[in-house]
Amino acid sequence: MNARERTCRVCGCTDRNACRTDDGPCFWIDDRDDLCSACAPAADHIVSMTRDYRRRGPHGQVVAVTHVGTCRCGLVVRQPATVPPILAHEQMDAAIRAHWQAVVAEAAS
Repeated sequence: MNARERTCRVCGCTDRNACRTDDGPCFWIDDRDDLCSACAPAADHIVSMTRDYRRRGPHGQVVAVTHVGTCRCGLVVRQPATVPPILAHEQMDAAIRAHWQAVVAEAAS
């Protein structure tokens, strides 16, 4: 039975391709095994994903939906749901990953 290879949600390192730090290879720091020790500064930057249905038409129907990612630090990422769902999710994931990477870079400087 093959276990799923773990991947860091911030930098993308894996069990077989660990980050190199001053203290050696990185290691998994959380119970979900999706955050490596090199990216630990991003641990508190948890993002909640929601949808905004507030824009309604004249008869109360929803006319616009927006995907919203909100980080505990206050960052808000919005993606209109007018693009294909898989593309919207990829764009949201990329924006959130960029935020986490910026947090890690800032902590390292």
